[in-house]
Amino acid sequence: MFECSANDVKNLVELQKNISSHMELEEFFKTAVKKIAEIDQKQLKADSLIKTVSGQLESMRKDYAANEAELKTVEDGIAKSNQKLAAVKHDQEYQSRQKEITDLHVKAHELNDSGLKLLEKLETAEKQFNAKAKDIETFLKTSTKQRAELEKKVVLAKKQLQKLDDSATKLKAEVDDYLLSVLEDNVRHNLNHLGVVKVEDAVCQGCNVNVPRQVFNELQKNQAMDMCPNCRRLIYWEHTE
Repeated sequence: MFECSANDVKNLVELQKNISSHMELEEFFKTAVKKIAEIDQKQLKADSLIKTVSGQLESMRKDYAANEAELKTVEDGIAKSNQKLAAVKHDQEYQSRQKEITDLHVKAHELNDSGLKLLEKLETAEKQFNAKAKDIETFLKTSTKQRAELEKKVVLAKKQLQKLDDSATKLKAEVDDYLLSVLEDNVRHNLNHLGVVKVEDAVCQGCNVNVPRQVFNELQKNQAMDMCPNCRRLIYWEHTE
């Protein structure tokens, strides 16, 4: 049994609320910081994906442009060879020019086919990229907003934690050291963060188990606190009119 005044009980109850609120804010702070880190990581991956795919598309465009440039060169070569063919005077030279033109036509056909395949591949990739880019853009917009909201809540939580710390310092100065250690240990390890509770009709409001009649009588008779034999929480009786 611990002797205490009504003010002592009040301070303990207030300190219990303070500790409980502090723990809840600490948990929120950890969760919020973790979520912010996860958002940052996902945004980095999204940005990296955009850059990677953009680079791949740019490479495909260059390949297509190079194929088209080579095709244009071959087609120009065919035109020039046809012009030269018209001025040929000997059969041997004529046959040589014809072979040259035939080879150029084969090359042009190959380049035309490869160009069509490159273009088809490029258009498909661009279509897929554009669809994915919209999803990523939506994600970045939404996640950036979520991050900003979390940042505001984190700042507010820090301010609230500081206020609780200041209040706790004042309350602890008014509480017996032993009772304080029992309270803090109970609050951090008991369910519902309850370390000090009322006894009503001889029932502990922390574990809902009847306390011994003698203990209950002592709580009613004296301004005192005790430990619940069942849950080891600090218990008190509050007189009501």
